Amino acid sequence: MLALIAFDAASLAIIDELLAEDRLPHLRALRASGTEYPLERVCTRVGRGPGVELSFADQAMSRQHAAFELGADGFRLRDLGSTNGCLVNGAKVDASDLKHADRIQIGEHEFQLVVAERPHQPRAHPLRDE
Repeated sequence: MLALIAFDAASLAIIDELLAEDRLPHLRALRASGTEYPLERVCTRVGRGPGVELSFADQAMSRQHAAFELGADGFRLRDLGSTNGCLVNGAKVDASDLKHADRIQIGEHEFQLVVAERPHQPRAHPLRDE
């Protein structure tokens, strides 16, 4: 199932504001120590198949399992019609507003949402000598 999502200019401005303030939201994997996944898009889809921004080899995940969406009120998790569902802080949800430190389980993976200040790592672009 492919979901089309439209975002307004206000949602796009929020992510620009977070990036400008070095408040980069990300998911911290709780079972894979130190692994973090940045949420730098207005919509980040998670699953085991093609067409997602975060792909995992997890048979308990659907191909397009869930989406992390950024709106005017912050982040929201939305189940994309998965077989096994999503848990937020231990409760099964179809959709849920998220806040800093919430725990999210998708398939066999467990994450914690982190929306806090951290150093912004600028993207490196190779330069050619002419």
